[in-house]
Amino acid sequence: MRERSQLMSSYAASAAAMSKVLASIDAQIYRYAGDVYAELQFSEIQASLFEDSRTAVDATFATMAGAALKKVDSISERLAANDAEAVSQAMSTCRRLIDAVADHVFPGSDDPYDLNGQTLNVKQNAVLNRINAFVHTRGVRGGRADRLRRGMSDVYGRVSTGVHLDVDGHEARYLFLSTYVLLGEVLTLGTPPAS
Repeated sequence: MRERSQLMSSYAASAAAMSKVLASIDAQIYRYAGDVYAELQFSEIQASLFEDSRTAVDATFATMAGAALKKVDSISERLAANDAEAVSQAMSTCRRLIDAVADHVFPGSDDPYDLNGQTLNVKQNAVLNRINAFVHTRGVRGGRADRLRRGMSDVYGRVSTGVHLDVDGHEARYLFLSTYVLLGEVLTLGTPPAS
């Protein structure tokens, strides 16, 4: 009886130890499943956000007689080549895309534009000033206007530099994405506020 009791106690101790191991494994599996679920949900939300934005931006590019979308396709093809000359051409096309958007949203004028009491040259060659004037006509002020102005200035400077100096393929891809996102935001600003 004593041996039988010891054997039963041994089995009970083994069962308790295995139960702890199984509970630990269950906890790890549930934690992993929860992490994967949260990651997939975040990824789906992010993909949906990007897709909605891309659709809106492409639609506004399409209103520019489709020429802008052809420039976007051309940039993508050149960046995929991952050749120094192709990257330089892609940067040149990025700059021309910014120029085309400026022409579309705020054609050049010999008359200066009054931007909060500051006289702004909006002639044909003043691409960034014309984009800033357009943003102003849409009622965008303060921090957002400053961010758009700085962002466009930085990107335009880099894509212009990329035409003459070597910009590696990695940076060129991010410059293109930054150009696309900034121009998309500018193009989707909507209608001017009622006076």
